Amino acid sequence: MYKKLSKEGFLGIPLSTQEKKGSWYVAISFQRKKHTVNLAQSRVYSSYRMYEKMGTLDDNDRVKIKNGFLRLFS
Repeated sequence: MYKKLSKEGFLGIPLSTQEKKGSWYVAISFQRKKHTVNLAQSRVYSSYRMYEKMGTLDDNDRVKIKNGFLRLFS
């Protein structure tokens, strides 16, 4: 998952196919597979790393990730 910040950078959150539990992880479905979002590894990446679009998250998963951040930082 990513969020464009500027022409040169975006906020990216790594995905893992390994199921993990804890406050830093959010389980989602991406491309018909179960993935875990690792909120602890969120960081700004260079836009030059974007070679091709892999897909989009549905609204339900986007809300899950947003709520995961809010739980950690509020």
